[in-house]
Amino acid sequence: AGMRAAARGTPQTPRFVLLSGHDTVVAQLLAAIGGMNDGRHCRWPPYASRLVFELWRPALVTANSLRRAPQLRVLYNGAVVTHLIPACARRIESIDATTTNLAAVADLELCSLETFKQGTIGRIPQGSTFEAECRSEQ
Repeated sequence: AGMRAAARGTPQTPRFVLLSGHDTVVAQLLAAIGGMNDGRHCRWPPYASRLVFELWRPALVTANSLRRAPQLRVLYNGAVVTHLIPACARRIESIDATTTNLAAVADLELCSLETFKQGTIGRIPQGSTFEAECRSEQ
């Protein structure tokens, strides 16, 4: 809810939110968004791991279009992993990895907030509590 409020520019929305948790929380969150599907990141998070979700409102020309919609960049232990999230992965297929075009590189690191939301909503349990989710038949 906080990310959506920030994307809308709602007054009084914090510009920075810090949450902390254990390795089990980081691992489960990575798994929920599909960010552990490659060999480099598909292992237990090391000590002091961090997962960062940055909200961007760029006004720049990217490889796809002029983007003014809210964009998301995801970093895991300092490395950009946005392109490893299944909902955002399709974006890198048409961009040459050796490109020097900064707009194309920006396109690799950013995913629209709406695309991320739509692509990950089905991966996250919809039960309001742990007990409710365990009772569900899905």
